Amino acid sequence: MTSRLLAESSFRLAVERGMDGFVIDEVTTAAGYSRRTFANHFSCKEEAVAAVVVIDALQVLKGMRVESGETAIDALERAIRSQLNQGNVERLTQLQDLARDHPALRPYLLATYGQVMRPLLSALGMTTGGVGADLDTLLLVNACCGIFSAITLGEIALPARGDDALPTLAHNMDPLINVMFARLRSGFANTR
Repeated sequence: MTSRLLAESSFRLAVERGMDGFVIDEVTTAAGYSRRTFANHFSCKEEAVAAVVVIDALQVLKGMRVESGETAIDALERAIRSQLNQGNVERLTQLQDLARDHPALRPYLLATYGQVMRPLLSALGMTTGGVGADLDTLLLVNACCGIFSAITLGEIALPARGDDALPTLAHNMDPLINVMFARLRSGFANTR
C-alpha cells in the first residue's frame, strides 16, 4: 500500500509538472510519508513514476486464471480487455508522453516489465521457470510484455487524443488489441 501511494503521487506530480517539475519531498508530502520511507521503496522519482506500470499490471492479473477449455492466450486477452477502460488507456498515453519528454524515465519503465513477468507466469499456471517451463507460455508472456513496453515507450502509437477522441479512447484500442492477439495466435505469421 505504501509503495502504491508513493508511486501514484509521483505519477500524478510527473503528469502535472513533468519529471523536472517536482522533488521527492513533494511526493512524500503528497503521499503522507517521510523521505526515508520513500527511500525504502524506491531509489529515485523515476523508479516511483514507472512503478505505476506494475500497479496497473497487477490489477490486470488480479483474479486472472485460465478457465476450463481456455488457452493461455484467451485468458490473457480476456484479462487485458477487462481492464481496457478510459482511465487505463489515458494513463498509457501519459506514460508515453513522459517517456518521450524525459528519456531518463525509459530504463525504469522497461525494468517494470521484468517485475510483471513472474506474477503473469504464475497467473497463467506456470510454477517453475527454466528447463521445466512451458516454452509456449514463456514466449507468450515475453511477447505481451514486449508489446506493452513498446506501447509505453511510444514505439507503438495509441489512438490520437483530442476533444472528440477522449470519450472513445479505450474503445479505439480494440483494433490494436485485435491485431496483437491475432499475431500471437498465428505465431506471428502475416495476418493481413
